[in-house]
Amino acid sequence: MEVNAEVEKDKKVDKKKAEKVKKSKTEKNTVKKEKKIQAKNTSDEETKVVEKKVKVKKTAKKKPEKKKVAKVQKEPKVKEVIQEIDDNVKINKLAVIFVMTFFILIGGFVIIGTNQYSYSLDIKNANINFSRQRYTEAYNEIYGLDIKKKDKETYEKIMTVMFVNKELNSYNNYMDIKMYPQALDSLLKGIERYDKYIKHATDLGIQKDMENVKKKIMKELKQKFDLTEEEAIALNESGDQTEYSIKVFNTVLEKMK
Repeated sequence: MEVNAEVEKDKKVDKKKAEKVKKSKTEKNTVKKEKKIQAKNTSDEETKVVEKKVKVKKTAKKKPEKKKVAKVQKEPKVKEVIQEIDDNVKINKLAVIFVMTFFILIGGFVIIGTNQYSYSLDIKNANINFSRQRYTEAYNEIYGLDIKKKDKETYEKIMTVMFVNKELNSYNNYMDIKMYPQALDSLLKGIERYDKYIKHATDLGIQKDMENVKKKIMKELKQKFDLTEEEAIALNESGDQTEYSIKVFNTVLEKMK
């Protein structure tokens, strides 16, 4: 019985040892497998790195392809083009001259017609303004015109009145800038010119227009400088220019205190 017990005990011990050995072998095999897998993975990664390096080297060695430059065709010279046109098209010179002359004549007639219309309109407006005693506006309408013979009388009428009216305009301009001696001088010249041109105005039939301008001048002499027509004439009849200027300045100082 004891022998059997020991045998059984030995069997159990042997069994345990066998299991330990088996377990140890299994663990060793597992470790070996893991090492093999790890080694394989490392080898694969190294292979990939090497392949990448090889690709980079190959890419670096490749030379950039040269772009093919298309040959630019030279344009035909201008002279050649003109020559071709001359060869293909025959122009009738007489026809060209005729057409050009025709258009030049048409342009000339248009310009002449426009100028004629403008001239007629200016003369018409001048007559209207003069009849309404707007002498300066009438003068502006005819200023610079090449007056025709049939309109000479209108021109003479306007210019004769303007010899006097111009001094009235100057007076107004001087008064605006407070140059009183020059303003008085303009009125005195207006009276002087009225006396000079009244006969010619009467011959032209514009005596009333001249008298209309004179009345305006006398009104300003009386209101601004307190001068009568006789006093104005007396100033105009002063001796030389120096004496006249002194009297004008003194009159301004006395009358415009």
